[in-house]
Amino acid sequence: MGSNKADVILHPARLQILMTLGEKPMTTQDLADRLKGVPKSSIYRHIRVLLENGMVAVAETRPVKGTLEKFYRLEQAPVLSQADLNGFTPEDHRRYFSMYLASLLQDFSNYLEASPSPDFQLDRTGYSETSLHVSPAELERLLTSIRQVLSEAARNTPAGGRRRRHSQDRCSALAAGSADRAGTGAGTGRCRQNRTGTCRWRRRRSRCRRRRRGRARTAAYR
Repeated sequence: MGSNKADVILHPARLQILMTLGEKPMTTQDLADRLKGVPKSSIYRHIRVLLENGMVAVAETRPVKGTLEKFYRLEQAPVLSQADLNGFTPEDHRRYFSMYLASLLQDFSNYLEASPSPDFQLDRTGYSETSLHVSPAELERLLTSIRQVLSEAARNTPAGGRRRRHSQDRCSALAAGSADRAGTGAGTGRCRQNRTGTCRWRRRRSRCRRRRRGRARTAAYR
């Protein structure tokens, strides 16, 4: 891959293109019709970047008015693995997360523009956050079950009253504050269940098996 994968896929316009191509192969005109907020001239540029980095490929070509019209398909899912994130500094993570949030904001803005008076209850839309106490194994089971449900729904065809919806589901495992640690005094920075001294959980060097507090956020709309 010629460029940093995070820079390639987390650009708001390119992420929208990738998510849209995940439905079916499309031409640049199809993409321009769907992505009203992205100028058609820039779609060509973003498609070129995605092609160069192996994220999309030409699915087929069709002759149209003396020229060949290209249909592009999604070649790689827009997902960053741990290997892609290795070596990132905290500032890198903040920058890329800001780019991701910009894409979410654009999706939500599109939803509001399409529904000036949205019914959050009917559309199953809203803002929510749930605190969980889960072990690493429990967290993995939770995420696996969420992925399975989303994967099954992603295979649905657009029929039977179905309509295209966006879903952002994020479950983040966060280190509990020192006051939340069982048997630990506030501010001591000691993890007694670890019994190896200072717990380095936040620095990802801990062998501590204590339960972590997680936050699960979900938003589904359109």
